[in-house]
Amino acid sequence: MAGKTVDQLTEELMAVVAREAEQLDQLWQLLSRQQRFLVEGDVAGVTANVQEQAQALRIAHELETERLRLLDEAAVRLEGDPRALTLSRLAGLLSGSYAERLNELRATLVAITKNIERTRQQNEMLINRSLYHIGETVRLFAGSMATVPAYSANPSVRRPGAALVNRIG
Repeated sequence: MAGKTVDQLTEELMAVVAREAEQLDQLWQLLSRQQRFLVEGDVAGVTANVQEQAQALRIAHELETERLRLLDEAAVRLEGDPRALTLSRLAGLLSGSYAERLNELRATLVAITKNIERTRQQNEMLINRSLYHIGETVRLFAGSMATVPAYSANPSVRRPGAALVNRIG
């Protein structure tokens, strides 16, 4: 490891970033599929999908960690501050095909990350909307003012806000 050149580190970094982009794209596809499962009410599909998302996130995190390690190592070789070196800054220090490819990979990561965030927000909205509708259904079924069941066939004893099951008598 100590003998790697900046070019070798850059090539290794580009391979890691390309794999990271593939992994994030897979995560985006999983989130898109989750959307369909949420709309269709496919609980088993959502459950399996969430497990796949967890696996994809774990791998993406490992690749991100490796990317950051390689950037730190490249910064040391370039005698710079490891905390300040990013893909775009490294691309600016390099020339030719390395700089081009790093900029393309960085743009891909940014685009996929934006897609993931947008789809995640849409899924969150779908989940929150579903929870709201479930809560409203439970409230209507149970009665908004029902605290103590009133089981009576006599309409004068029943409370108007009592739960549906309590009004049946």
